[in-house]
Amino acid sequence: MVWIILGIIVLLLILKWRSMSKPKNFAKGVAKAQLKAYQTAQIRHPNASKAELITEAISSRLYASSYYPTEIIKQDAEKHESYRHSMQMLVWLEFTYLTGNTPTSDVLSLMHEQIDSIIPEDL
Repeated sequence: MVWIILGIIVLLLILKWRSMSKPKNFAKGVAKAQLKAYQTAQIRHPNASKAELITEAISSRLYASSYYPTEIIKQDAEKHESYRHSMQMLVWLEFTYLTGNTPTSDVLSLMHEQIDSIIPEDL
């Protein structure tokens, strides 16, 4: 009985991993998680500037500093003042970091569509 339950759990984990390995699902998952991170930063720091909120939210991503240093996040946030733009950078850099390959323009476009559908334009 224990082996059956363990087998089902492993199967579910494999299916979840396979669905997240698709660029579309990857971008969607990151965008949803990071939208919550931005909202949390707004609650914790109600008087912070938009660039500070963006920096706080993106920096909170586990291991983000490995591929997107905080100083670069801060510079991008101050220059563009768009969470959507910062999310596009984060997803591109994280995807490249995890797969070892730069996404093609078609894949990048697909990921941007997912980000745009989740992250509001005015954020």
